Amino acid sequence: MMLVCVLLALLAAGATPLWMERRAAQRLLDETLRLQRYLLTLRDQAFYSNTARPIGLRHTPGWDCLVTRPGDDCQASTAFVPTPSLRLEAQLSPAAGFYGQRNTAQPGHVRLSDTHHATRVIWSAQGRVRICAEHGLPSLAPCNASGE
Repeated sequence: MMLVCVLLALLAAGATPLWMERRAAQRLLDETLRLQRYLLTLRDQAFYSNTARPIGLRHTPGWDCLVTRPGDDCQASTAFVPTPSLRLEAQLSPAAGFYGQRNTAQPGHVRLSDTHHATRVIWSAQGRVRICAEHGLPSLAPCNASGE
């Protein structure tokens, strides 16, 4: 009986780090999909209402977020705020966003990462929004060498 308890303890101790890393990877994937849905919603709003939906990155103490209006902060209802364990980085031009005038977009990309994994959400000038994994997430297509 004591041998069984020791074996179970060893198995549990060995599996815990693997489980924690898998859980962190799943959390990153969930947030990446949530960011993709956020951007697709902005695109659809811009295209449907024939208006502009600019995207900006805000740095505030404690977190970074994406906002759709110049005066907004990370507490705005329209802001995208990732979970605190993830880091948000963006490569955006000053005019980045979606434009309904001709159903176009100013391209850009946003990077979400934790300590081991990273993903990108990329949108093109035609408004196509896609996701890829920089490294570490086998459930997503890898980003190519140019970052797309």
